[in-house]
Amino acid sequence: MASLQVLASIPLTQTVAVQDVADVSGVPLPQLLRLIRTTATAGFLHEPQPGLVEHTALSAQFVKKPFLTDAVAFLSDTALPAALQMVTATGLRTQLANAKQVPSDLASTQSNLSLGAECERHPKLKRQVAAYHRLRQKTFDDSVTEILSRLDWTSLGDATVILVGSRSTTTARALITQHPDLRFIVQMADKDGPDLLKQLDSRTSIQFRARGECQLNKTAHVFVLYLPGASLYSSREVVLAEIAAEMRIHFDVLRANSDARLLLVAELLPDPGKVERKIEAAARSHDLFLMQLANGGLLDMTQLQEMVSSVGDEKGYFCVVNQVRSRQGPTVVLQVRIKDL
Repeated sequence: MASLQVLASIPLTQTVAVQDVADVSGVPLPQLLRLIRTTATAGFLHEPQPGLVEHTALSAQFVKKPFLTDAVAFLSDTALPAALQMVTATGLRTQLANAKQVPSDLASTQSNLSLGAECERHPKLKRQVAAYHRLRQKTFDDSVTEILSRLDWTSLGDATVILVGSRSTTTARALITQHPDLRFIVQMADKDGPDLLKQLDSRTSIQFRARGECQLNKTAHVFVLYLPGASLYSSREVVLAEIAAEMRIHFDVLRANSDARLLLVAELLPDPGKVERKIEAAARSHDLFLMQLANGGLLDMTQLQEMVSSVGDEKGYFCVVNQVRSRQGPTVVLQVRIKDL
């Protein structure tokens, strides 16, 4: 519908004749009516009277936020074909134990390039993947904000909090509203983020730090470390190495500043039956999605705790002292400290 300008032909706040939409979009009236009446059963568009159509809150979002159309196109044009190639890809892995080929390699191209390589060759696909990431980022940011808002920040007074590896200023802007005495530094790796143009509070600033670089801010009171998440572009091995490096860097920070606190933010695969069904379903669907498209997947709590406890020196090691799980998604915040030997 979006590619044929059907949605754009319907006013956001008015009812219009389906015939007019058909004339503008070039879609035959009988086909357009069938499409509208089918999608209306899911709350996408509404036919208040026979032959008339209007937007619903859901369909209007695809006009206001065009990137949603790209995200859906990525799911239908790339993710779904990849899922249909699971049998073939699994057979290849069985034949070749060290095979790196994933379903998306088989589905998207005859050249067997990775999804990341395909994105570099095809700007449209790259835009669609970016739109999908943007959609997931919004959900992730909301979950992180929900968790951190439940923590006790009042006792910190005018402390400095660094959000290390955050991709947006959403959480910082929400927390500064609740706790105006705090100072926030949002430490981003991406210099092209959409939040860079947003107006920030005077007590909130943005810095840039590539993953793996030395942490120059060593005197902050709280470090909220966003662990690198499973990616459609990077292999699982690369992501695990990035996680280990970031924890090692911040272990050294805590070793030098014993008063500092470290919170780890991660999206984890929940244990079966331990969270709400819809949250587990969403997490497992995303985990399967990562396997199909990038031969990757989400970590679970046991795997992350093992990684945490493996970071240390001759005097001590990291240990988890508290964990808080989001009520909205699979995001978890872990408080860690150095336990002396």
